[in-house]
Amino acid sequence: MSDDLVTWLRAEILADKAAAEIISDGGFAPERWDSEPPGEVNLPRLPQADAITAALGINPHDEAFPRHEHWTELVSWERENDEPESARVRESDLPVAIVNDGRREADHIRRHDPRFAVADCEAKLAILDEHTHAPADLDSEGSADFGCRTCHMVHDEFTAAAGWCKTVRLLASGYQHRPGYQEEWKP
Repeated sequence: MSDDLVTWLRAEILADKAAAEIISDGGFAPERWDSEPPGEVNLPRLPQADAITAALGINPHDEAFPRHEHWTELVSWERENDEPESARVRESDLPVAIVNDGRREADHIRRHDPRFAVADCEAKLAILDEHTHAPADLDSEGSADFGCRTCHMVHDEFTAAAGWCKTVRLLASGYQHRPGYQEEWKP
């Protein structure tokens, strides 16, 4: 059926968006996840580093954990929706995460910040909205009874019988490791 791919993909994207929006629930602008202090690349050592190492049962002299002393905290920053970006304040005394060594992990968490996730999902949904399907021209040769309005339109309201376009298939391929993805959707 022509709707299976887009119905499944739209549900996956909307679920990701909803999860990211939970972080920015209420009257606050989407929160930013960053280091403390913000934007640092070589993050300072946490004063509680020894206590964290001990609580995790790590022997500080064990060579398997040579960077145990570099625990770093990542925190959430927020502001009211009508305030400028410079008005961001730390949301809480509690961190979003405490990471070992911090540099790679901090960069990873910054790159998957909720505000980026929401924007990414909105862009994907807009792409899906641009690539809706329409019935295929009865004289069109192909294996489907529909095609993409953007990529396969031949005349008036009819498309070539090409099925889903490469754009939608490529978008779906980013979710290929999730339950429900079907091999025939591959680009």
